Amino acid sequence: MSVKVHTHGSNRERPNQAERKVVFKGVLDNPFRLHWPSVPINLQNLVLAQILSLLDGVSEYQHFRSQMNRKRKGEPLEEKHTRKKTRRVTTNDLENSPIAGADQGSSSADMQVDVAPYGPPAILAHLTLGINQVTKRLEVLDNPFAAYNSTKPPDSILLVPLPQGAEFTLSKVMGIRRVAVMAVNSDAPELSNILSLVTSVPVLTASWLAAAVSVAEIKSATPIIPTHIKQLRTTAPKDMKVAKEQRAAGRVAAKERKKDKSKPVAK
Repeated sequence: MSVKVHTHGSNRERPNQAERKVVFKGVLDNPFRLHWPSVPINLQNLVLAQILSLLDGVSEYQHFRSQMNRKRKGEPLEEKHTRKKTRRVTTNDLENSPIAGADQGSSSADMQVDVAPYGPPAILAHLTLGINQVTKRLEVLDNPFAAYNSTKPPDSILLVPLPQGAEFTLSKVMGIRRVAVMAVNSDAPELSNILSLVTSVPVLTASWLAAAVSVAEIKSATPIIPTHIKQLRTTAPKDMKVAKEQRAAGRVAAKERKKDKSKPVAK
């Protein structure tokens, strides 16, 4: 494993670095760390392609809705009421007229002004878009921490990153400006096709948060994380005694300056 080196400058870096020396300090790594899975790029493309096929027809429906909303907003208020009143009168006349069957074809054409040529795609009933809406959906679910001491383990979590440019592609297929967060219900149609592709992706789990199946199993097999010590490269003064004396003198000088500022000035 290669060592990660930070070479960027710091805002707190002191100008007199010539009198300092490079030292290495051992630092214990955080044991509560998760290893993120590495997903091949071809698998990412396959998952994105399945999601795009799942959202087939959503863009056309969103475009049609935006056009209809734009037309309604552009109409004057009186024209909207007149059109609705005319439609109701036409419906009553058709029900009471003896020749309703003869003129039903021409009248029904006038009544289909605001009716969409096709209904919304079925996947829309299983989608939640936007960070606010997704957060609300997650808040109404059962608290995942409640299953900590339960014998029933919580649902598995799969972390599958999508390829670069997936956000723009999804927003184009969805027919909206941006798709930052999208949630899909577990009972969505054709969702099993996506889940079948990610069977090789390791499940994202935390061993220290695993559900307690039995007390005997915990006592017999307790997972122990090996110690991982990192070497932190930093600097230290070459002469520690002189550096301590300089810091002490600096603190005394700062106190004197503070006292001088607090003294009243004679006018």
